[in-house]
Amino acid sequence: MLTRYLRLIICVSLIFSARQLFSQTNSPVQQARALMLQGKVEEARQILQKYLKEHSKDVAGLLLMGKLEKEGDISLGYFKDVQRSSDVDKRSQEANLQIGYYYYVKGQYLTAIELLTNFKKQFTSSDFMPQVIWILGESYLATEQTEEAKAEFQILTENYPYTWASWGYLGLGDAFFASGEYENAITFYQKVLENYPGSDAIGLTYAQVSSAYSELGDETKASLYINMYKEKFPAGLQSTAILEPVTPVKKTSSKIKSGDAEKFLKVSYTVQLGVFSNREYAQNLMAQVKALGLKPYLTNKVINDKKYYVVQTGSFDSLEEAQDRKEGLEQALNQSFRVVIR
Repeated sequence: MLTRYLRLIICVSLIFSARQLFSQTNSPVQQARALMLQGKVEEARQILQKYLKEHSKDVAGLLLMGKLEKEGDISLGYFKDVQRSSDVDKRSQEANLQIGYYYYVKGQYLTAIELLTNFKKQFTSSDFMPQVIWILGESYLATEQTEEAKAEFQILTENYPYTWASWGYLGLGDAFFASGEYENAITFYQKVLENYPGSDAIGLTYAQVSSAYSELGDETKASLYINMYKEKFPAGLQSTAILEPVTPVKKTSSKIKSGDAEKFLKVSYTVQLGVFSNREYAQNLMAQVKALGLKPYLTNKVINDKKYYVVQTGSFDSLEEAQDRKEGLEQALNQSFRVVIR
């Protein structure tokens, strides 16, 4: 079964809709964002700390400080300050998501479930909803509430058919896998392979199908799917991540384990900025990224006979580098991005 690390690589983070570029200023918050984009995290933190001493209620500054802070408990304090200072705006939504994720990473899954369930009720149209649903599903799996997990992953398949459906089917497969229903797990993994051949989830799905067949004692098919993966992805997958890795809750006795799948993947990372049905929207976003001195690239993807334009930037060997770039871009452009498998 996929490690929680690999499952969160899927996830997390994030949104594929086109957005407008917010106006830029020379405020300390914007200066800190620019420094963070350059990888100068400590300098950014120092600027914000000084600024927040005199502007302790600045929501944008508090939210950014929470992301920059290394200590999780201190970050939580900043996010709670944002939560108290805002109502239902996007910053408040992100703070609530970060708080829920904090408790998930700490292994306090029941608290995470409570907070993320409340998020779904309070912010019904939030751009962060796919991440919330994914982490909620993962939290249910971690507490062996597989039926509840299935319900969350099913929402991804139904409500996000062009972006998160493949991951939803992968999550459903993992839920059945966790219950020992390996044949049912294979059924959902096959939905990814058959219906979403261009999805970023394909490589991981081959590994999961192999693990499921291994659990069923069919080593011939287990080897077949691993070999299919190697044939289709001879150079390995390039992946991007949204959230920090955490320890898997449950290990399986598969001869081909998810840790082995990660070795097969030889993952590298990229930041996915958007998926658009309109080429002009994609080109506009590329222009914004180029203005920051970065090199975006455009690829095509066909889903259900419809052409989409995918904008990505960067190629990183480590999760930390990709995450830093993603967060820097989010702060510089005031948008949400995700880290995906290329």
